[in-house]
Amino acid sequence: MRIADVSWRLISSHRFLLVRIVTDDGVVGYGEGSGLTGAVQWLERFKPILTGEDPFDIQRLATQLLWGKQEGEFITYGDELADPVAAWLIRYGAAGASLDHAATRAVAAIEMALVDVVGKALGTPAYNLLGGKFRSRVPVYLDLAGVKDMSTKSWRAYGTWARTLGFKAVKCDVDMLAPELHRDPWDRSISRPELRKTVELLSALRDGLGSDIELAADCHGQYNVPDAERLARALEPVGLLWLEDPIPDFNPAALASIRAATSTPIATGELFQTLLEHREYIDARAVDVLHPDTRMVGGPLEHKRVADYADAHFIPTAAHNGASPFGTIASAHVCAASRSFLYLEFHWYGVEWINDLVAGGMPLVDGCIELSGAPGYGTTINEAAWDARSGKS
Repeated sequence: MRIADVSWRLISSHRFLLVRIVTDDGVVGYGEGSGLTGAVQWLERFKPILTGEDPFDIQRLATQLLWGKQEGEFITYGDELADPVAAWLIRYGAAGASLDHAATRAVAAIEMALVDVVGKALGTPAYNLLGGKFRSRVPVYLDLAGVKDMSTKSWRAYGTWARTLGFKAVKCDVDMLAPELHRDPWDRSISRPELRKTVELLSALRDGLGSDIELAADCHGQYNVPDAERLARALEPVGLLWLEDPIPDFNPAALASIRAATSTPIATGELFQTLLEHREYIDARAVDVLHPDTRMVGGPLEHKRVADYADAHFIPTAAHNGASPFGTIASAHVCAASRSFLYLEFHWYGVEWINDLVAGGMPLVDGCIELSGAPGYGTTINEAAWDARSGKS
């Protein structure tokens, strides 16, 4: 079995990047990466490298694309080198000496598609390729993005509504609750009126949810250290499942100081690439809940490596996810196979056309994704629906 073709579709409005890999004996596998800037360009570069390869060599191919393989002739820059970019990619990989987010997202989609190919070829679910499942029903947390009425009455009612849907956990965005009360748009501060409003709204949401539904809050890296500490302490009575990304990435020591200052659990990791970046935060004791994204970290095998490393430190993982229903189901296979797993994010509840992207829509039952046990990711892509909303390649 060899890879015969690699193609992709991008729904740019929601950054859904679907990769389709076809083998020479007709097996078709799908993967999804984040369609942020640059990922498609990397797919164009990777396609000729993948063509003719054995799709069972998932780890080798993903490693080659991202990091290169240490063999081959010395690379020069003279006119005699017909395709210097391809030569560089084969020798050093897309990352070269450092990671490239766009390349990692493209590799994630490719790795996910290769897992689908192998699962279908062997007639087994993807989670069996990740060590087998701990669970068949994967609990989902509902992202409550898009709330426009900033009254405590509406937020209490919103919590009641979310509880009736059957989800056992929800998340909201705290950095967007009171923009008119920002002290300064640039200095990462939170004013006292803004802090007070934030606590009022989350307390109202907690009232609506009741005491048995988990509530998480996302800051999108918008605050400085002392104000993040103030916010985390002020929200302690709300009983958050976690406070996510209170400060920008890339400083584990700063996040560790916030974690030490509050009983509110701290989460991070959605934009981290590969195990290497997640390891920095675990080793620095900077995180209570690690939050990798299959499409960002490098694919399902890399996501599983992160989850296993976290589990070795007794740190739970959740799964950030802004994917289509297909990418969400694929991520659920990683979550099913990860001992440390808590909840998988679902970001597009109520957007009806999104359910058309896979046959039967999202398999949500009582706030959980039910995995079918069918080969690969156990779902069928509706290519016509993808074509209707994307450009094809």
